Amino acid sequence: GSRWDVSAFSVIAQLVPIKQLQELYSTGAINFRMRHGSRVPDHVTGRGNYRIPYERSRYSYQAALVAPPLLLQKRWLSSSDCNTALGSHFQKVLWNTVVNGTTCSEPFVCDNKLRENSEEFLSCARTPSKDEMALQKFFGRTPIELKGALVFAEFVQTIVESKIVVRDLEPIETQSFIDSQTREVQISMTGFSAQYGIASCITVTALFGTDMRASWNIE
Repeated sequence: GSRWDVSAFSVIAQLVPIKQLQELYSTGAINFRMRHGSRVPDHVTGRGNYRIPYERSRYSYQAALVAPPLLLQKRWLSSSDCNTALGSHFQKVLWNTVVNGTTCSEPFVCDNKLRENSEEFLSCARTPSKDEMALQKFFGRTPIELKGALVFAEFVQTIVESKIVVRDLEPIETQSFIDSQTREVQISMTGFSAQYGIASCITVTALFGTDMRASWNIE
């Protein structure tokens, strides 16, 4: 007869949101790594003899990346005090409308952070001191110092190609990497041309303020 290989599973008596499902997967990954597969090894079943051919194409570019591109972000700190009195008033009115309205009333539930802090819903921005920024965490990471400034660093591939990353067992949607506290985003990559023996550092910078301004530089 047929033989089935079934991995460990669990039954939960409720609808599981995608964030909780991602967390369950992350916390259970350690146990799954301890499992070494079926009791019948591949060389007995014949599956171990199967090979997947590498589909290659000719590399047609004159340069190649030396390392994965980096994504660096400078940030403001959130604040309920906006640049104008009207802005501050609007921020608090909007928050009160949400936490005391139907959005946070039964059968819906809002978390305590949102109920206690108006900045959790909508916030303005302020320039932090270097000591303040050193204590911050963003996407589960603390800032690093680069050219005298504190920045949060990620690989471009992590943010662009993944919808969710898990940091400290907490799922985070990558679409929130740029938010109202984003001050500056910089993409930095280094390429090398074997033909000409030239290395180039390419930097693309976007500044966020009343508008977004982008510039690039090659060295």
